[in-house]
Amino acid sequence: MIQESVIKTFRNYIVNQLTSMCGSREMAEDAFQDACISCLNSEREYLVGGLYMAAKRKMIDYLRAEKRRMKSEYGKYPESIHFVDLLELEEKEEREQRILKDVQDIILNFTPNQKKVFAHRLNGATFVEISEKEKMNINTALGAWHHGVELLRLTFN
Repeated sequence: MIQESVIKTFRNYIVNQLTSMCGSREMAEDAFQDACISCLNSEREYLVGGLYMAAKRKMIDYLRAEKRRMKSEYGKYPESIHFVDLLELEEKEEREQRILKDVQDIILNFTPNQKKVFAHRLNGATFVEISEKEKMNINTALGAWHHGVELLRLTFN
């Protein structure tokens, strides 16, 4: 399950990223829509990173299908610059998956306040909204965010 506010907030960003990968805005929007449907129908709670990764996997599937179609139609793979090297894209996706797993492992070690603040921020909430929802001082929310980001920064440097 994913919140519709996350979809609305990050739609253009994700579609632009996908368009830069494949060169086709139409294909990028189709992949994004399919990913949104998958995330909405899922039992899991998705954040923006999960939505992006789902959309990216859909894009790779579309590119593979298009390459297969062109191979069967023309007898060879396309040499167009609009088709990224799938092997390179898959390697990049694997690296991003490892980084995402590392980030998730770090977040599991966060304090309860840090977990709450990160969950709200990744869903687009402001610090004022977080402090009101969680009934905490805004400085506590800001501090939790700051310390969490600092921990992530130290881990990846």
